[in-house]
Parts: sequence; structure tokens; C-alpha cells
Amino acid sequence: MRALNEYRRFESTNPKLNFSFLYPTDWQVKEIEERTYSEAFVRGPRNQADTFNTGITVTAMPTRETGGEFATVEEALADYMTRSQRLASWRELSRTSGLFLSSPAIEVTISYTLRLPLNSPVAQATSIVERKLIVKHGSHIYKITYRAVEEDYYVFLPVFRDLVRTFEFRDGRTEVQEFYPLITPLPAHAVHEQGAEYKAHESE
Repeated sequence: MRALNEYRRFESTNPKLNFSFLYPTDWQVKEIEERTYSEAFVRGPRNQADTFNTGITVTAMPTRETGGEFATVEEALADYMTRSQRLASWRELSRTSGLFLSSPAIEVTISYTLRLPLNSPVAQATSIVERKLIVKHGSHIYKITYRAVEEDYYVFLPVFRDLVRTFEFRDGRTEVQEFYPLITPLPAHAVHEQGAEYKAHESE
């Protein structure tokens, strides 16, 4: 983890964003309020081609019993996978399930291709890697999503890990603990499109 003086803590006055976390001081946060969700978007550096920002979003959505669309993390994951599979060169790199802050959680990593800059006549196919942690806590489902161009993914992955390990809900019902995924994703270039098998580390 970076030195603490290189981080600041996100805390919102919006009761729907009922969580806090640490993020780099040179990254910027924007709060977004939509009809079906609330979100904190943490924007990081641009890639070398200046076409894409590395970023992490934390999204809060009400569960079905409180007027939302999904009742479980599995339902939220199924919708996400259905939508993402429409993207060019889509691949699933890893998936695991467990508990995050004592709540049911699923973590998945995918890759796909975007033509960047968007809507540009000179757009180039660019590989994107996306890692998403979906958690059901209380009456909400939360999605913590890290997204970067492939060449930057592992460069800024420690920032995502630090954000996750410092993530706290403000309701006081859980103890802060680190989320240890059962599966360590391989670099995208080392994963076959089909037939890939992943094994949990014995130490975990």
C-alpha cells in the first residue's frame, strides 16, 4: 500500500453513498445520482495514447425488495455478463465468490476491445481489462469496478486493491477486513479464449 499521505478518504453527505474508502490524492472523485443508482466515480490517469482514463467506480443500487432490479449478487452478475458479452473480443478471465465484509460477494475479471477515441474516424482497437466486485449488503447491491487499458491494468491494480482493503460501510454492522480473492487472474495475453481453467492457490 502507498504511504497514507498519498491517499485521501472519500466520504459523502449523500446517505445513498453510505461507504468510505481511501483513494490517491492525485485522482479525482465525482458523485453521480441517477434514478436507479448512486455512484462515486474515481478518475485516474490517462493512458499513453491519451484516449482513456483509468478509473474505479463504486455503485450502490437498491435490492428488489426495496424497489431495485436485482435480489442477489448472482442476478446482478448475470445481467452484467449478458451486457458485457456484446462487446468486441469479450473474454472472461477469472471468477470467484465468497464474503466481503461479512456479506455475499462475487468477483469477476473480463477483457474486451473498444475503438478509441470513441466516435472518432481514426479510432484504434484498444484492449480493456475490467475487474468487478459485486456485494450484497443490507438493502443494497454494491459494485466496485476497476477499468483500465490492458497496458495500464497491472500498473494501477494496487490502487484498486488499496481501495478495496480500506472500504468501509458506515452502518457499523461489519468489521473492516481485506477481501482475498480465491483466484489470481493471469495476464490477459496468457489466457486462452476457451477452455481456460483456473485453480485457487492452496495457501488461500
